[in-house]
Amino acid sequence: MLVRWGFLSGACIWSVLFAIGCGTTGPDLVAPATPAGFGRIGGGDGENRFGWQKNREKDLAGYRMYRAEGDPAAAYQLIATISRDSTSYTDRNLDYTIQFYYKMTAFDNAGNESPATLPILAIAANLTAPSVPTNVNAVGQNLVPPASISVSWSANPEADFAEYWVFRSVTTPAPYAGTPVAIVPRGTTSFNDTTVAVGTRYYYRVIAVDKGGLKSPGSQSAEVSDVALPPATLAAPGNNATTASLTPEFRWVAVPQAAGYKLIIYADAGGFTQHGTAYANSPATSIIYAGTPLVSGRTYYWRLAATTKGPDQINSISTMWRFTAP
Repeated sequence: MLVRWGFLSGACIWSVLFAIGCGTTGPDLVAPATPAGFGRIGGGDGENRFGWQKNREKDLAGYRMYRAEGDPAAAYQLIATISRDSTSYTDRNLDYTIQFYYKMTAFDNAGNESPATLPILAIAANLTAPSVPTNVNAVGQNLVPPASISVSWSANPEADFAEYWVFRSVTTPAPYAGTPVAIVPRGTTSFNDTTVAVGTRYYYRVIAVDKGGLKSPGSQSAEVSDVALPPATLAAPGNNATTASLTPEFRWVAVPQAAGYKLIIYADAGGFTQHGTAYANSPATSIIYAGTPLVSGRTYYWRLAATTKGPDQINSISTMWRFTAP
């Protein structure tokens, strides 16, 4: 090409007609190609897993994944920025009842972003029911109104777990179908049943339910039971009586379904200072006290706790009576 005259300026050669060449370039305005082969390739419970072919651009920085709910024309939200070397991505903890639409782009080091792929519909799979709740326990109480039975269990580990269903019955085995007495949300592992009748034993079973409605095997769920006991009726020594010895016998009327009884002797009428305790298993209805010695002439106070789960788990407690050591 004929150039009439020119000059060299820096790294560029200029002519009066046009620039012949230059060693510098302008900004990168070329976006990567749209990722090819984008599609759903599987996924576990509550998951959508996608794959695509790797882009070939040398200045590729990565990929962006977008998601919309319910309608391919809805607004898409960026849910993940993915490294340049990846060719798959898994979207987790999804609701099985929602239709999700996905599209993705590639972007380079200069920030240029490719046109998006066509949207694809992907509904999360629900493959496996939750595991059976473990360490289920029931503890009744009639100490603080209203009488109640507290049911507790260990948390389920599944990522797609949604809630617990608690079933109750006055007969065994407790059901694991029908209408639950309580539905307990994820994150809570107990239910306090305050609709119990004092003296009635209730049987409970806990079922785990996932976001897709699959339930843990109810027939294998542990059944537990307890009862809110009525308070014991004291018999002897009578209220305001003087005992016959410093190792007196304490007697009461049996409480149906009690597993045992805990005698509590106090040094004050407010019940703030315990002097001594003793325990007897059912069907006993008396205890000869042989604990911390009583002091002759001193006034004491006593109550009787009824238990169903051992001496340290008081279920109900009697009124307080007073006696004097001889």
